[in-house]
Amino acid sequence: MAQLTNLHTMSKTISLFIFLIICSATGYCQGDTVYYDHDWNKGTFDNAEYYRVIHKEGSRFKIEDYYLNNNLQMTGYYSDLEKETKDGYFVYYYNHGHKKWQGNFINDLRTGKWEGFYDTTGNIWYTANYKEGWLVGELVSYYRSGKIKIKIKRK
Repeated sequence: MAQLTNLHTMSKTISLFIFLIICSATGYCQGDTVYYDHDWNKGTFDNAEYYRVIHKEGSRFKIEDYYLNNNLQMTGYYSDLEKETKDGYFVYYYNHGHKKWQGNFINDLRTGKWEGFYDTTGNIWYTANYKEGWLVGELVSYYRSGKIKIKIKRK
């Protein structure tokens, strides 16, 4: 068990080291970094499962969440950092790098077209339209093959 713990700690250390090398070489990571545990509670590097890089852009904050393997977990904009109010286009990713979901938020509510993707193929899993956080119009779910699985209309 101690070997697994040491291996896990070493893996985190190597990941952070690679991340810092990339940051210093590119100047890309000129924001604040916050660490989160597996339940998205703020934590330290030692208990981290994710980390967040925050960039101030005008009145908004560009948020980039990463898995510890340095793959992007999410990117999007917050209008209020303290309340974590989502405002703008967001893309979420699986830990291997493929897209998971994408769509817009306005004042923390889903708005417009949202799409979900299967993890291994990247094929469309579902499409839906939202207005002020409520599903409107049609939700279409697809099989992995791309054939329509179900259509739901909401008025």
